[in-house]
Amino acid sequence: MKNNSKDLSVGVERAIDSLGRLVLPKEMRNALNFQDNQVVNIKLFKNHIL
Repeated sequence: MKNNSKDLSVGVERAIDSLGRLVLPKEMRNALNFQDNQVVNIKLFKNHIL
């Protein structure tokens, strides 16, 4: 399988604030074409969130 820049994994650390919020970095939101107020599906697995 051919790799390109869209296939690369990127990791960052972010703190959860006192209201339980986690901010997705702008670069990640742009890469995923997320828009303001877009609904995002979050799933909890045994030891991680997808």
